[in-house]
Amino acid sequence: MKISIIGTGYVGVVTAACLAAGGHKVICVDVNAEVVRQINNGHTPIYEAGLGELLPEMVRSEMLCATTDPAAAVLQTDVTFICVGTPNGVSGIDLEQIISASGNVGESLAEKAGYHVVAVKSTVLPGITEGVVKQTIEARSGRKVGDGWGLCMNPEFLREGRAVADFMSPDRVVIGASDHRAGVALLGVYSHLDCPKIMTTPRTAEMIKYVANSLFATMISFSNEIANMCSAIPNMDARRVWHGVHLDRRLTPLSGEGGQPAGLIEYLWHGLGFGGSCFPKDVQALTDFGKRLGQPTPMLDAVLATNASQPVRLVSLLENEMGVTGQSVAVLGLAFKPGTDDLRESPALAVVTALRRRGARVIAHDPVAMPRAKGLSLFKGVSLASDWTSALRQADACLIVTGWPEYRKILPGDFKRLMRNPLMIDGRGLFDPDEMAAAGVKWRGIGYLPEESRNLDQRIFENARTEQAHASSDALLKQPDLFDLLHDTIMVRDIGGRISFWNRGANEMYGWAREEAIGNISHKLLQTRFPQSLKEIETDLFEKGRWEGQLVHTKRDGSLIVVKSRWVLSYGYQSEDKVFEINQISQSNESSN
Repeated sequence: MKISIIGTGYVGVVTAACLAAGGHKVICVDVNAEVVRQINNGHTPIYEAGLGELLPEMVRSEMLCATTDPAAAVLQTDVTFICVGTPNGVSGIDLEQIISASGNVGESLAEKAGYHVVAVKSTVLPGITEGVVKQTIEARSGRKVGDGWGLCMNPEFLREGRAVADFMSPDRVVIGASDHRAGVALLGVYSHLDCPKIMTTPRTAEMIKYVANSLFATMISFSNEIANMCSAIPNMDARRVWHGVHLDRRLTPLSGEGGQPAGLIEYLWHGLGFGGSCFPKDVQALTDFGKRLGQPTPMLDAVLATNASQPVRLVSLLENEMGVTGQSVAVLGLAFKPGTDDLRESPALAVVTALRRRGARVIAHDPVAMPRAKGLSLFKGVSLASDWTSALRQADACLIVTGWPEYRKILPGDFKRLMRNPLMIDGRGLFDPDEMAAAGVKWRGIGYLPEESRNLDQRIFENARTEQAHASSDALLKQPDLFDLLHDTIMVRDIGGRISFWNRGANEMYGWAREEAIGNISHKLLQTRFPQSLKEIETDLFEKGRWEGQLVHTKRDGSLIVVKSRWVLSYGYQSEDKVFEINQISQSNESSN
């Protein structure tokens, strides 16, 4: 079959190379002439395991080529895959590239004889394929769907770092078709793959993709929340907890040769959270979609909040052991996961930002992602080491941020031998605490609290119900720039009733207080910021419909804590109806802005 693929990012270029390997003639389309030149010369524009060998082989065999001319590509092929990006925009996912690609396809179909299938492989919300994509193609082609062309939604399930293997040996192929003819035609593209193939509606196919990504993201945030709790209990190791959980036969299916771990368990492991081009964007898009539907997503909201706060915990562990200002800190790993050079939403970005704000000198290393890091303004002033040994030789402390296999092979004695001060903060659970201690290395990690440690989390655990929490909230109130400090702030409830104030932009914790102290903070802020009474503020909120913030916490008595632009407000309502009323006001005002 002859196939054209519009967009040569991660999904497009992997799809192109793998379909060519499956016997199809493939034409890639990209607006970037340099990317087209690279592909035609047999060079992949991205790093992806196995792609560097597969793509040039397909180009040499003339099964794959690239062009900047979408019309020529569509006119020469039977099926067109739309694989352009759908980044998050101000009011949801940005459909600019989808609309542009759909318009190009539509103009080409106006001139094309014979039947053609258009398949959207880009991740889009339910209704987009049958909405803006179909409408744009129909308007530009002058032909309704079914009139010589069919429309499908064909989501991808490719993991960065394993994308080629995932495409060649998929779990399933999902096709959401506008009609039976289009679906059957697209099935022919995958006839060489032996896996379950599901035919459904475009909207169901779109939803399957979002639900799958959101499920795995939820498992990661759940794992990190449990690990953070383990961090507050002396002599507990979250890795042992997970090993015990993983042995459940529902997670380790029994076979004739014994239990084999299910792939699912890789998401049930603590670390620095998820990143990349899919999970953060897709979970956020699904929560925004839920708001527009009038269906709140409190679980997914919590998934995003946990993920946002997780990377800086690594820096907090370092600060518990040493003063950071003026120290040299090695950061091993920049990509959001092993096997890729993708830095999008990588936890390393938040870690490096936090270290630099605290006055540390950062020495970074990554096996493949450093060329991309050089192009980011964040890394100006950051030393990029040629290898991990060079990074360790310059370091007073080391942070493990990405679990690359070559970092797993570092011996405990290497840290002792190479580092001026053998202090290692393990963000991925790669090393055993006992082995590190035996080698003379001070090891700290997420999900583990040594018996002798006296760090912040242990003090919170021991003093959760003491006056220390009130002292901390009072100290927070004395901040001279408190109102700026709390701008774009969320509150996260932790073990022992602690409420942490996290600034989303800076991804830092500014302070904490016991739950019962929050009302005291709110009222003091009101007294200093506004002369009006709570009754007047209530009138503003419910009768005048003024709303600038979000509900971030509800107490058992029904009272609410709201971050409202640059200040914190506390409303003491006892009825859950008021909670829903606030949510409804928020949604209606968001949709009108």
